[in-house]
Amino acid sequence: MPFLCIFVFLFSINSAFGSIDMSPEVSKVLEKNNDADVILYFRNQDKKIEAQNILDRNQRIQYLVQELIGQAENSQKDLLHYLSEKSYEYQSFFVENAVRVPKADKKLLSEIISFPQVSRVRMNSKIVMQLPALESPRKRGIEPHIQLIKADQVWDKHQVYGEGIVIASADTGVYWQHNSIRKQYRGYSSEGPINHNYNWHDAIHGTNSGPCTADSPEPCDDRDHGTHTVGTMVGDDGADNRIGVAPKAQWMGCRNMQNGVGSVAAYLECFEFFLAPYPHGGNAKTDGRPELAPHIVNNSWSCPGSEGCRGDEFYQTVQAYKEAGILLVAAAGNSGPHCGSIADTPARHAGDILVVGAFNTFLNEVAFFSGRGPSNLEQRVAPNIVAPGAFVRSAVTTGPNDYDDKPGTSMASPQAAGVAALLWSHRPELIGNVEATIEILESSADGSFAKTSCPGLPANKTPNSEYGYGMLNALNALNTP
Repeated sequence: MPFLCIFVFLFSINSAFGSIDMSPEVSKVLEKNNDADVILYFRNQDKKIEAQNILDRNQRIQYLVQELIGQAENSQKDLLHYLSEKSYEYQSFFVENAVRVPKADKKLLSEIISFPQVSRVRMNSKIVMQLPALESPRKRGIEPHIQLIKADQVWDKHQVYGEGIVIASADTGVYWQHNSIRKQYRGYSSEGPINHNYNWHDAIHGTNSGPCTADSPEPCDDRDHGTHTVGTMVGDDGADNRIGVAPKAQWMGCRNMQNGVGSVAAYLECFEFFLAPYPHGGNAKTDGRPELAPHIVNNSWSCPGSEGCRGDEFYQTVQAYKEAGILLVAAAGNSGPHCGSIADTPARHAGDILVVGAFNTFLNEVAFFSGRGPSNLEQRVAPNIVAPGAFVRSAVTTGPNDYDDKPGTSMASPQAAGVAALLWSHRPELIGNVEATIEILESSADGSFAKTSCPGLPANKTPNSEYGYGMLNALNALNTP
């Protein structure tokens, strides 16, 4: 009776775990397979890393990275020794104190109790990106999303375009040769060779996908999505395609999805790369250069419960970025319109990161698919703000001069990242102050009432579950004292 044997075995594992929290998805996989692709999370040490009081940005991030590496090495050493001795393949992280084991068998999981530092066992989930399907009415001239958030008025009034700010894209990759974003790539040079080291990383290993080879040494995009979001942040071809909110900011990138399918490990690897960028083929712990970390990271992806994510996969990472003074911006997700539909990580961390919902410019209301608050984590206000996300025209991968419209909160999030770049370029004293920046973007937004009340967020008040604090307004943000 094989089913009975498996049941008894899994019960013994769960009993042995004691205080170790193993997600039910792990058990389900082991019912059908000999092993599972898991990530082991370690308990946070009592010592809290305090980095925000270090005023110099480079020194602050350098200190934080060294402390994170030290904590990870100290707590992971016994398990890593065991894994090496038993010939288990593994990948160690420090941005989140965690270790991925691609082929964790029942024997290993039954012995996890021997390592008291391990607190949680989670699946290394495969996450499929989903965009809503909408018919796109094309429109020419200045892009409607640029006009609605008043970025063009910032250019005209303040002559600010995002100079001096680096925005990172964690996405399907980037078609860097596109004429609207090529010169804004931090690795670009008009006089010498292109330098992809420290500016690009591919977290997809082992298999090739369309135009992208695994471990690609230069930026590539096998799905359009990342190219589109980068274009929305910084795109400008110098002619008639002014698609980006902060066209003189620079971008760097990391591919964390293969043909639209991501994983927890790939997301963590990109987070780790951005915190301390390293060269192609380099070692994250020894070759990282924190002084090359971006100022802002856009995350137009989510890790849903339907794919096995429990919501706590990136908790330490979010806190580390906040300590580092790097602003994380995240799409609210396309799971609306019911209350509490902002339930997936990273958007569920609203409050510590900037979460952006989607507005339908043509219907003059929040898009039906846009995730609603409150946030699943601690019932916080979410989204923080909204931005156009129904029909946003930006760069695509079919050619260096090609553009298309796409819908989704994925398209709204990079606009907020772009406005944050404008704000930090205009007011450098705010760089690294994540809380103050989020507060400014919230207080300067154009508030609107919602159609539906959600728990703790009445429809006739601001903030509410649909708009948060309101429509992103770049001009108001830069005019805020």
